Amino acid sequence: MLPTIVVGPVSLRMPGLALIVGVWIALEIASRLAQHQDFSEDQLFSAGFCLHVARLAGARLGFVLLNLDLYTSITPLSRAVLAAFALSSGTENIWFGLVAGGAFFWWFAQQNELAPLRLADALVPAVLMMGIAVGFANFFSGDYYGVFTTLPWGIDLWGGVRHPTQIYFLLACVILLGGLIWLLLTDRAQGWPPGTISQLCLLGLGVAWLLIEPLRADSPVFGDGWRIWQMIGLTAIVVSLLGFAWRAPSQAQNVQPAEQP
Repeated sequence: MLPTIVVGPVSLRMPGLALIVGVWIALEIASRLAQHQDFSEDQLFSAGFCLHVARLAGARLGFVLLNLDLYTSITPLSRAVLAAFALSSGTENIWFGLVAGGAFFWWFAQQNELAPLRLADALVPAVLMMGIAVGFANFFSGDYYGVFTTLPWGIDLWGGVRHPTQIYFLLACVILLGGLIWLLLTDRAQGWPPGTISQLCLLGLGVAWLLIEPLRADSPVFGDGWRIWQMIGLTAIVVSLLGFAWRAPSQAQNVQPAEQP
């Protein structure tokens, strides 16, 4: 855990720095791979940057709306407005961010006359790179920590040796991103139907969430102990597999029968 480092008179918050660097690298990766997915570098860089801003703004707005009584109690009004726009760790609502990001993604695709599924495929490398950045940010902050373990690769955190679940998730994203880059650079994904890469990403992340969440000590739960992210992972797996099952018959119908001799 390394929440801050001091460089001379400057104190750097490592989780925030990891996310900022992650955004930059994610946009660079997406734009560099644009030619392999029939997009221009500018299109993907603009889409990725604006999508991140929309997601961040939505997440922040959602937190403010859910805690509106806290902000309305701040005086004077100018101070309340500044507090509402101030960014700090733990003051975002992920669900509002996902809704805002999804709405912006659809609007961007329609405005620029881009196929949504193809655009989603093109942005998958950026999404996976951000997953890696989130893994580093959680490792530096100590969030997303695991249950106690006696395994030799456990890390000393929060009063004991725990599973490095932050590293598990980071490595899962590294494997998925490496596999995707290999597919794109070797042109093995050429000719795949739109949405296939997104489905593979969803399937991989779903498996990662399903396996990692039981090892987390701070996993959010609902009801009688149901782990939220594990349920999301299971849903992602089912949706992805259903997508492949639905696509298979439609592809078979498009195959022309061989001519009889």
